[in-house]
Amino acid sequence: MKRIVLLCGPPGLGKTTLAHVVAEHAGYNVVEINASDDRSPEVFRNKLEAATSMQAVVGATPRPNCLVMDEIDGAPAPSIDVLLKVALGKDSSKGKGKKGNQKKTMLKRPIICICNDLYAPALRLLRQQALVIHFGSSTNTRLACRLMEIAKEQGIKTDMGALMVLCQKMQYDIRSCVSFLYLFKVQNKPLRMFDVQKSSVGLKDAQKSAFDVWQEIFRIHKDKSVTNDLAKDNSQAVGSPLLRFSEYSFKNRMLRVLKAVQSFGDYDRLSQGVFENYLSVKQKESSLREVSVGMDCFTFFDKINSTIMSQQTFFLYPYLPYFFVKWHFLFAENSWPKLTYPRSGYEAHIKLTNFNQTMNSLMEGLSPIVRSHISRSSLYLDVLPPLLTIISPPLRSVSIELYNQREKANFANLIKIMIDYNLTYIQERTPDGVYEYNLDPNVEEFISFPGMRASAQLPYNTKQIIAREIKNEIMKRFETPAPSTPTSTAKKPLSSNHLQKLTPKALKKDFSVKVC
Repeated sequence: MKRIVLLCGPPGLGKTTLAHVVAEHAGYNVVEINASDDRSPEVFRNKLEAATSMQAVVGATPRPNCLVMDEIDGAPAPSIDVLLKVALGKDSSKGKGKKGNQKKTMLKRPIICICNDLYAPALRLLRQQALVIHFGSSTNTRLACRLMEIAKEQGIKTDMGALMVLCQKMQYDIRSCVSFLYLFKVQNKPLRMFDVQKSSVGLKDAQKSAFDVWQEIFRIHKDKSVTNDLAKDNSQAVGSPLLRFSEYSFKNRMLRVLKAVQSFGDYDRLSQGVFENYLSVKQKESSLREVSVGMDCFTFFDKINSTIMSQQTFFLYPYLPYFFVKWHFLFAENSWPKLTYPRSGYEAHIKLTNFNQTMNSLMEGLSPIVRSHISRSSLYLDVLPPLLTIISPPLRSVSIELYNQREKANFANLIKIMIDYNLTYIQERTPDGVYEYNLDPNVEEFISFPGMRASAQLPYNTKQIIAREIKNEIMKRFETPAPSTPTSTAKKPLSSNHLQKLTPKALKKDFSVKVC
């Protein structure tokens, strides 16, 4: 049973109000704390324990507490860990007495967490343990009808068209819409569409995700509903500015996309999403003119972005959002586009990083004689493809002692080649639970392409023998001392110079010579 409920959704939809109503209806005493205010884990633990362990003792019907934690996505990761430990009974800070008297008790009080961004990095572990309930935005007509009821109840003069424009501008934020109506109630003024359009009010804590921004780029929002509602209102003149609302559709589309892109800020990520999804939308012309112009925009965007990052010319940065406006007018359609998260760039970056790390480790372990005659590019392009075939000779899966002289020579040559090129076999476990020996470093995944014939694979026992012999040979090379070469042929004296004695040289006499 889930002990934590996580309510997520845009701001202003009534998540906190719903939590209070449900807790009161279930018979709990609501204790609300703001998780983003207490940045210290110790202070957070003290408030959490006080809210979940204490209950009211004064009154006829004492009720247990129900903890409501607002803005949980703003809490640091250590505070989230404390919350999970307390909820699951794994908090080791309690019961610091004797070891035998410690008892782990699980939480018996409900906890309701409220957040706007469900995929915040701090909520990664909390999402796995909590019951997640998503809050969706209300429809334009339903919210406008409810606001009309509130306006009539409070005596505010308005019309349905102005309320629908208000809902669209507030992005269906109920709290912001009610606050805007309260402003006109205090001023005792009627609410018209012109007042809504010229106002500078916006959302509270609003932050669009990357998918929301991509939806703004690839979709054309229709404003016909507002125009039709205005046409039904007899109080509006035919030539008034209110009925010319659709005349500024291009301007509104540009401002809408520009505002969404600028509020998000990460232009590189947005451009990758547009680049990977623009081919999935319906093209307007069979000549693919939009695609050609869009590709030119991608090239120009990449040049400007590279110039900004390399030369620190940040005065060009404000021009980047206008590329998304151009892509909007090229690729946008009326229907909802099927978008996918951009993964090609990230996957290519991961592959390039793994390749560089593998090649660096391979180059560092090459023997000196091989390293002096080879470069990194020649090793990858010329040596490694045939090397995989060379290190996979046809060997029998038997003991080395049963090899004949030719097989022993081939096996010794194989061990020498693999040591010189810093290659070996390591045992790894597959997801199916099967053990197998793989090449380390695994250069095979970088030089094997789809459609190529795979190189011959050695049996499991043969790879095991090769890995063992490589370890033994490396140990022998480290243990065997290097042969010493004498620097001179002169014999070293047995003793110091001051201890040596001079002995006269004995002369040999030749008695065969006559002396006259």
